[in-house]
Amino acid sequence: GAHMTVNFSDAAASGTVTFTDTESGADLGSASVVNGQASITLQGLSQGAHTITASYSGDDTHTAQVTTFAVKVLNLGWLPAVLNLLLQ
Repeated sequence: GAHMTVNFSDAAASGTVTFTDTESGADLGSASVVNGQASITLQGLSQGAHTITASYSGDDTHTAQVTTFAVKVLNLGWLPAVLNLLLQ
């Protein structure tokens, strides 16, 4: 899966970040903000371009925010075999 991390400028931020596939509306999961970061491993995205929305819930001192970004999923299944050949 694709590992994604949202970084916050304030390490004291808390709350949750929910990730959504913008095109399909599929909920891709959510992660708690810990030490200024929220990380998730996205599973099951098909190859190609996807638009992902990250929605931050906010907390007592930080306002809720939503940001959208593009990702491209590639099939790199061949990479371990090539690396194995190069390392022999």
